[in-house]
Amino acid sequence: PVPSMTSTPYSVIPARFAIASARRAKAGIQNIDKNKHVRLDPRFHGDDTKINFLQLGITQPKRKLKELIKKRLLKRLKQGMVAEVIKLHKQGVSWKRLEEFGLEYRAVAQYLQKKLSKQEMIDRIQKESEQYAKRQMTWFKRDARIKWIKNYKEAEKLVKIFQIKKGNKNAFNNAPF
Repeated sequence: PVPSMTSTPYSVIPARFAIASARRAKAGIQNIDKNKHVRLDPRFHGDDTKINFLQLGITQPKRKLKELIKKRLLKRLKQGMVAEVIKLHKQGVSWKRLEEFGLEYRAVAQYLQKKLSKQEMIDRIQKESEQYAKRQMTWFKRDARIKWIKNYKEAEKLVKIFQIKKGNKNAFNNAPF
């Protein structure tokens, strides 16, 4: 079982654990924010964890990944990314500091300072996001524990095999996905 994330007096957070649902993850993060004292449970340190877990990574064709990045970028722009940067600057955050927030903020700050056109800003965020995704994939691919899949059927098959090996044949029926 996943340890309680709200134990008293401290929140006990395992270094690695399987999260049963998005709702539980959100509650756990909120509890971390509420607690001033957070410590790791010693049972979950390093590679000698007592929890058996399966790590899955989803592969995407490069073209599809680029499309997803573009879609996310356009959504962020529509949701007011530029207005957010304007608001932060009006509240006293310097252009230099905004550029330190990360690639999206850097490009938007440069656009607002007229150093980039709107299209140059979009192109830069797109390109740098693709490069970042590539670096992330390189990093994750080094982890031999991750089983790479292309679709839900592959995930389902690996989860069933994993659960049979661990002696929990019915656990997949209770999975949150």
